[in-house]
Amino acid sequence: MQGTILVIDGVATNRIMLKGQLAAAYFDVCLVQDLNAARVAMTANRPDLVLTAMQLPDGNANLLKAEMRRDLDLWDVPVIALSPSDCPKTRLHGLAAGIDDILPLPVDDVILQARIRSLLRACNRKHELQLQRNAHQDIALPYSDPADFSDLHEAHIGFVMASQHAGSSFANPWSHDLKHLLPARMTDHSLEDVSDLMSASSPDVIVLELTANSHPLALRLIADLRARAPTRHCAVIAIPNGVPSEVIADALDRGAHDILHAGFSAQELALRVTALLRQKRREDRLRATVRKSLRAAVEDPMTGLHNRRYAIPFLERTIAHSKISGQPFAVLIADLDHFKQINDRYGHPVGDKILVETAQRLQSLSRKNDLLARIGGEEFMMVLPDMSPVDTAQVAATYCEAINNHRFEIEGQDQAITMTISIGAIIGGGDREVPDTDTLIASADRALYTAKNNGRNRVTLGTTDPVAA
Repeated sequence: MQGTILVIDGVATNRIMLKGQLAAAYFDVCLVQDLNAARVAMTANRPDLVLTAMQLPDGNANLLKAEMRRDLDLWDVPVIALSPSDCPKTRLHGLAAGIDDILPLPVDDVILQARIRSLLRACNRKHELQLQRNAHQDIALPYSDPADFSDLHEAHIGFVMASQHAGSSFANPWSHDLKHLLPARMTDHSLEDVSDLMSASSPDVIVLELTANSHPLALRLIADLRARAPTRHCAVIAIPNGVPSEVIADALDRGAHDILHAGFSAQELALRVTALLRQKRREDRLRATVRKSLRAAVEDPMTGLHNRRYAIPFLERTIAHSKISGQPFAVLIADLDHFKQINDRYGHPVGDKILVETAQRLQSLSRKNDLLARIGGEEFMMVLPDMSPVDTAQVAATYCEAINNHRFEIEGQDQAITMTISIGAIIGGGDREVPDTDTLIASADRALYTAKNNGRNRVTLGTTDPVAA
């Protein structure tokens, strides 16, 4: 099944009709007649979406949504209400209560199915982000606090009008009327010239007009917005103007987040924009948390270099590439000489500053495709793709010179500190058999120990043969 939908309606024939429509689309449907039965059903089995009549025998859809918003298990379950009349006042009250959409009866099955798909996609996207965040945290947390609202003053809303209206008096009332209700920056764009929308500073919400003549271009734009990195997470609201229900459904299926079914209304648009902005702000923060967690998992917090967790898969990819290309590569293990004495004499804060500057010096010499990682206290690993033995020796010598040729000027220290570094290097691939990662790292470690034993401040080019090493 695509998901579980709870249908709430006091009229048995309505419930049966809706069940037939939804079951034909392979949804699992649960039918109840009133709020009390809905409470029991939602406690027993959390639905993926609620489809309810606006008026119920023991309450209404607004009351239902208010109760759901107070329940951390149900607050983000989308709700669609079916109203017996297309009354703007009823629709505004429902949207203000937090209902995701209010559709008039008799409900258009094409639009209803598309709206359900759109809301379920949005929920799945949120839950996937939540899982990604929780995977990098010790404790699984709820997605977000339902009262987590953001300041809307910094929001940017872009209006995309049909060509015959863009720049004319028709376009201006939309943004003009909305400005009296929302403290956001608003810009007008022509459907045939949307280059500004594709920039890095694209709007948070894009309001798109769908007309009989322009809808093919508008539908392509929705798909294009979803495919481009700068606009992938923009919220899109479509406002139909004389188009059939199939076009509205197509807009939702291509990625529009919301529809003003009855056409432009400043009050309704303000409510829908506000809801989408709040949702977008929460998702933006969640994505930022996921990115931060992912970076923390593979990044050394002190130096900003990658860590061992990142370095090993990188080396594995380099090995795989070498087997295909036949090009050799190098693995270097570098270790600062007598670093313990620095910590003992000057203290760990000074030692930390030397590590940071060492990382910066080594990083400045690395190529774009090279890897430099901190894999221990004062130990670094370099993986250099497409490197011959001669080139490797020269690069490693340059690394050594970057450390021993320039003393470390540490704030608070009267005298600069002299440091040296020892490096063990191994060549893999080329005309040699490519060993596995453990063998390469162990061989580079043995070469490093040889450099240390031979006086430090030098490079030793080793071999993967443990006897010869």
